[in-house]
Amino acid sequence: MTKRRTPLSTEDAMVRIAAAIGYDAMAEASDRSAGHLRNCANPDRDEELTLGVARSLDLAYRAAGGTGYPIHESQAALLELAEADSFACRHELMNAVENLIKEGGEAHAALVRLFDPTASDGDRKNAFREATEAFEAYKPLFAFLSQPIAASLIDRDPAAQQRAPP
Repeated sequence: MTKRRTPLSTEDAMVRIAAAIGYDAMAEASDRSAGHLRNCANPDRDEELTLGVARSLDLAYRAAGGTGYPIHESQAALLELAEADSFACRHELMNAVENLIKEGGEAHAALVRLFDPTASDGDRKNAFREATEAFEAYKPLFAFLSQPIAASLIDRDPAAQQRAPP
């Protein structure tokens, strides 16, 4: 009997790889036994892959002509979903945007300072630091912006609109 595996799960990705290259080829590529890999692909078992084994399996799949990197893609999708869930509250999103605006403004000011003929190496280092902080402020927003707008972000309850932010 075929077991149901959660879409986007590591187990589902491993079954996709096994269907393409087989557990014996997976074992050879990963230096793990075929039995261990079957257990890792079994959602009822607790065995998990190490990152190195996951990478080896994805590369073996590609080497055999497969398209994409099944385990990497499943983990990336789950990570993006988890990150998007962290922005389920629009107040969190507002705080992230507020931080982005603040950090971006500081970076802009530091970069403009570099046009002054008296700008120093310290000013250049400061501009680099500020630009890096602005870039880092964008990262929490990338996952949110790449997803459709979640219904939980659209608060249609008029009473909720009158609540004070946390």
